[in-house]
Amino acid sequence: MTRKESDTRPTLAVLVFGVLFASVGGWLWLVIDTGGAAVADPALKVLLLGSLASLGGWALWLAITWQALRAIFEVNVDLRALMRSMALVGGFAAWQVFMFVGPASFAVGLIVTIASVMLTVIAVRAAAPDADDRAAIVSVGIGFGIYALALSLLADLAGVGSGLFVHAIR
Repeated sequence: MTRKESDTRPTLAVLVFGVLFASVGGWLWLVIDTGGAAVADPALKVLLLGSLASLGGWALWLAITWQALRAIFEVNVDLRALMRSMALVGGFAAWQVFMFVGPASFAVGLIVTIASVMLTVIAVRAAAPDADDRAAIVSVGIGFGIYALALSLLADLAGVGSGLFVHAIR
């Protein structure tokens, strides 16, 4: 994976790219679902605020995964190395741009999200060679659980979300 500090910015750029494409997919789905009646409001709540919320949620997922590795499994991993590995996986979210396909939008978002979680386990194993499969799966699962809960609540309560979580926007 990415073991050099100089890889930090490019991997974070991949993450931002993935989140923005996921937001575009969610926004297009909302526009198509409403027959074009809603364009500007979802643009603010999905493209801008949803992208920022997703990036913040991802940072929370990263921090909780890192802490779970340390606290539960006593695996020490460099936070920046873990961040670089997980950021590369974040770029996979770009496939959520295909959520604009109306009837399949939730399935597309769900498949991409599940694949991202599975790829994140691989990324954790690459960044933390001392972590076994169980440690990686449990740590990523705990982190993702908090991430999904936070973004679901934000989408439902504030109407802000991106990617798969636009389906929770009222």
